[in-house]
Amino acid sequence: MTTSQSTAGRSLVGNGYVCRPARRGILAAAWQTLLCWQSRAAQRAHLAAMEPHMRRDIGLADAEVAQEVRKPFWLP
Repeated sequence: MTTSQSTAGRSLVGNGYVCRPARRGILAAAWQTLLCWQSRAAQRAHLAAMEPHMRRDIGLADAEVAQEVRKPFWLP
């Protein structure tokens, strides 16, 4: 998971599938969006499943993790 010293206002997920706009048509854009949502949901599930000591090792507070895990998959 990507983190920084200051995570205020930033998502804790991000090293998986890169969400960027599709350059070809509406079907490609829809497919790109679905892949992005799936990646985001999987990353948040992984973050939620991590042991507390592992999250502390990478510098994440429990409150930050709880906030990120509660987000719906469609929100960055």
